[in-house]
Amino acid sequence: MLQGYKSEAEEKLVQSKEKLRQACVTKIKTTMIGALAAFEQMFEIELDDPQFASQYDELRKKILDNGNELIRVLDKELKNYNVEWKGNFYQFKREG
Repeated sequence: MLQGYKSEAEEKLVQSKEKLRQACVTKIKTTMIGALAAFEQMFEIELDDPQFASQYDELRKKILDNGNELIRVLDKELKNYNVEWKGNFYQFKREG
């Protein structure tokens, strides 16, 4: 095989892994932002208090930092796997 050349199968594996990575990253980010939104909704009035707002900002930073660290760990973990996306498969059966 020529250096720098990827076969169609190898390229499919790379694309599949990236598709899985993007799906996982989106779910992690959605979880982080959803948790923050729920907190903000529940404690909306208290966020006007400067001391509470300062504590919330610290908590928000910790939540986002933790989520971003999980994304970095996910990237490292995915390097250990070959991933193949099977796609959507539908089989229609004819009756009769």
